[in-house]
Amino acid sequence: MDLLQRARRIKSQGSHYLGAGINNNKPSKNLKDRLNAGIKLYNNHKIDKILLSGDNGSDKHDELTVMKLYCHENGVDTNKIYLDYAGFDSYSTLYRSKFIFNIDTAILVSQNYHLNISILAISQE
Repeated sequence: MDLLQRARRIKSQGSHYLGAGINNNKPSKNLKDRLNAGIKLYNNHKIDKILLSGDNGSDKHDELTVMKLYCHENGVDTNKIYLDYAGFDSYSTLYRSKFIFNIDTAILVSQNYHLNISILAISQE
């Protein structure tokens, strides 16, 4: 069962994309997989907005700008893209999504290995 099949019955306020590295100002393979999955959710009207969270610690490594540009190049309205510049870890991103970005329901877009960390962060809430 693919991501879209699992999400068919879900309608969410947004989705969270967690950073996964960039190479020469392009998304890494893992990041591109995450972004493509979320773009598919957006295009199928399963989410209303996208919250991007990643490392933007220097001009030479700015995941958020790369992620936003990739989403925009793939048809996502930039008015629906939100950047979390203070999402330093999973807990911070999930906390800020609720209390700063007012997202009560969300789909977390990541790979399996990262979901365990995110579930632990949610349980700390």
